[in-house]
Amino acid sequence: MQIGFICPDGQKTKFEECFKECRMKERCVTLPTLKVISQQREWTGKPHVTQCLKGTLEAYRLIVIPYYVSPQRAAFRLLGSNHHKLLEAPADLPVLDEQLFSEDDAESQGQPDLWDDGTLTDYKTWGSFKVAKALGLYKVDVPTGEIYKSGAKKGQPKTRKETRQSNDKIDMDDAIYQINRYRIFYEDAGFKVKKMQVQATVRDGGLMAAQRTGVDRNIYVIPIPLLEDRQVLEYFGEKSRRLIEAMTEGFCKPEYFCAKEECWNGRKCEGYCDVSEGCPLLEGMKTTEKDGEDNDTGENS
Repeated sequence: MQIGFICPDGQKTKFEECFKECRMKERCVTLPTLKVISQQREWTGKPHVTQCLKGTLEAYRLIVIPYYVSPQRAAFRLLGSNHHKLLEAPADLPVLDEQLFSEDDAESQGQPDLWDDGTLTDYKTWGSFKVAKALGLYKVDVPTGEIYKSGAKKGQPKTRKETRQSNDKIDMDDAIYQINRYRIFYEDAGFKVKKMQVQATVRDGGLMAAQRTGVDRNIYVIPIPLLEDRQVLEYFGEKSRRLIEAMTEGFCKPEYFCAKEECWNGRKCEGYCDVSEGCPLLEGMKTTEKDGEDNDTGENS
């Protein structure tokens, strides 16, 4: 559970102490901003859909391990929250928005963003890299017809980067599973879903980083494919069961540790996970790397 902030000087401060009085010369951000960042979802005994999308170890530790967060790192939470707030459906439109589903016999609960005349939409604020993956964009080197006339590449053909798209390279499994689960919630409640989509606002839209990935718009509407109900329910049922078991037993089994795709092959652990400190998965990775270094003789195997 989140219990405080990491101040700009690196020192940790609990929420109540920070809210009462800033320990530094002046606040790093405003008090209302800090209070919004401090908000978190309470454990109710039934996992939320978004909790099930995380690795079970990460989801478990976020609930039970006291941790501190940097307001700077949490800045995009504000962007996401405000983004959803601004897009809440006006009262005069015939839509269902932000409906919380929690059936007695469901394995999880969820809060979809918008259902409008059979179209289910989930709002996202994604970085351009994630948007590019969701669109199936990738770069290829294309010959320009010229050659290098000097330097280390003299005589070699010149190339330029060109953006291509392939459905085979679409990578957004988490969103596909999430929105299909929301679809089942709606259909169980009697609302037919004819189409599913993500409306993604690009956090770094218009910047050079986005343009390099081939993302040239600020908002994309991305279709979500239909998955079989059985496949979706089995996925969330298993992830929910694992998290409930970890909470009941008071520890997370090694076989429930985050999979490679859930921790981005360790990259998430090293800079994007709030509870990576003391994490047994990360410690195991470091041990493995150290053993590999110790055993490296420099010979070809």
